[in-house]
Amino acid sequence: MSLPSLLKIECIVNSHRQLRLTSCFQSAPELWLKIKGVIRISEYPEQHIPENDGRGYEPFPNNGLKVYGRKRVHFEKITFDFPYDEMRERFREELHRGNPVVVSLRSAPLNPWHGYVVCEEVGGDFSLFSKSSPPNSVTIKSLLNLHLTTQEKVDCLFMTRPKDQ
Repeated sequence: MSLPSLLKIECIVNSHRQLRLTSCFQSAPELWLKIKGVIRISEYPEQHIPENDGRGYEPFPNNGLKVYGRKRVHFEKITFDFPYDEMRERFREELHRGNPVVVSLRSAPLNPWHGYVVCEEVGGDFSLFSKSSPPNSVTIKSLLNLHLTTQEKVDCLFMTRPKDQ
């Protein structure tokens, strides 16, 4: 299954909101769920669990499943270190399969971590989407290479839809 067009992805991201200052690690996986059509644009199943704020991807079961409605989603967590060649190759594989990738990155050397969704490869780089924190929850569009200069590591959450039986 291929990804929706970049225009459709941007519409989904623009409609999405980050509900709280520290809910970005729930917000980014919700964007994945919306891009893949697992949940509706108006749904916020992960951000409606405020006790998960600031816990990174810990609430998502590594090599495990969560169910949204009747749709199962598999999670795999991997941390990549510099020089990131394996990470880039995995991103290409996932995007080729029609799966965006959820990543956590520092926005700048002193800024806290923030969750993003990788949606396409652009000339050897990858486009990222996210939302800024409330109250505005503005769409952030960036390129991965701009962030990698400040990264000692990149935490990734690979999400897939196993075939429902």
